[in-house]
Amino acid sequence: RFTARQNIMTGLTEYTGVVGARLERVAEEQGLRAELSAHLLNIADAALQLQLSESLVVQATDAVRVTESSLSEIRRRVAIGRNKRADALKAEARLKQKQADLLAQQEKLAQLRRYLGFLTGLSNEFGVDSATEKYAADESKHDVDLSLRADIALGKTVVDIRKNEVDAANGGHLPNIYLDGSYRPALEANQQTSYFGGVVAELPLFQGGQTVENANMAASRLRQAELELRQAERKARVEVDDARESLTKAQAEFEAYSESAVAAEKNYRAQLSDMRLGIATILDVLQASEDVQLARTAAAQAEYRRQIARVRFFVARGLLFPQASN
Repeated sequence: RFTARQNIMTGLTEYTGVVGARLERVAEEQGLRAELSAHLLNIADAALQLQLSESLVVQATDAVRVTESSLSEIRRRVAIGRNKRADALKAEARLKQKQADLLAQQEKLAQLRRYLGFLTGLSNEFGVDSATEKYAADESKHDVDLSLRADIALGKTVVDIRKNEVDAANGGHLPNIYLDGSYRPALEANQQTSYFGGVVAELPLFQGGQTVENANMAASRLRQAELELRQAERKARVEVDDARESLTKAQAEFEAYSESAVAAEKNYRAQLSDMRLGIATILDVLQASEDVQLARTAAAQAEYRRQIARVRFFVARGLLFPQASN
C-alpha cells in the first residue's frame, strides 16, 4: 500500500513560520546595526583622542624648545652675574620635566595609533579626518525620533516576534486540514487495485490544556517584550537628553578655555616686553610660557570633549552616518 499526504492547513504553523523567519532576519539586522553604532562611536572616540594626542605632542615639543632657549639665556646671565645659579638649576629641572612629558605624549600617541589601527583593521600608516562639523545637530529640537535608534527598532521587532508567537500558539485551536490519498495494487488474481483520496480535518477537541498553556506563555512573553520596549524608550530619551546637555556644556567649556589660552598668550607677550624693559625677569617669562602651555593643553582637551560630545549626540539620536552635502 502506498500513501501520500499533503498539508493544507495545520493551525497557523505555516503562516507564522514564514512571518517569524522574516522578523528574525530583521531583528538580526537591527542587532548588527546597534553593534555597528557602538563600534563606530569607539572609532570616533579613538580618532579624536589621536588628534588630541598629536596636538599635545606639538605643544610639548614647543615647550621643550622654549625651555631650552630660556635655559641658555639664564646660563648666559649667570655667567655675567645677572642671575643666580639656582635660577639655572630650576630651569634645568623644568627642562627635564618637559622632556619627560614629551616622551610620555609620544608614547601615548603611538599607543593610540596602534589602537585605532586595531579598531579599523588598518595598518599604522593612515590619515585621520577628525572634523565633526558634519555631525552637528540642532540642540534646541527636543522631538527626537527614537525609532531611528537601533535598540528601539530592535525592541519593536521583538514585540512583533512575540505577537507572532501568540498567533502560532492560538493556532493550536484551529483544525488541521490535509489531503490524504492511498493506492493499493492488486497482488493476487482475485484482488482489485484500490484507490482512496479525500480531504481530512482533525479537530483539536482536547489536549489536556496544553494549547491554552502555550497561548498563556506566549502572551506572557509578549507583555514582557512590551515592558522592555517601554523601558528602552525611557532610557533612550534620557540618553538623548544627557547627550544634548553634555554637548551644550562642552561647547561653553571650550569657549571659556579658548579665551583663557588667548589671555595666557597675551600675558606671555607682555612678560617678554617687560623683560626687555628690565621690569620682568627671565623666570617670569619662563613661568608665563608654562602658563601658555597649560592653557593650550586645557583648550585642546576641551576641544576633544566638545567634538566627542557632538558625535555622541549624533549617535544617541539613532544616526550612523552624516548626510552627504550637495
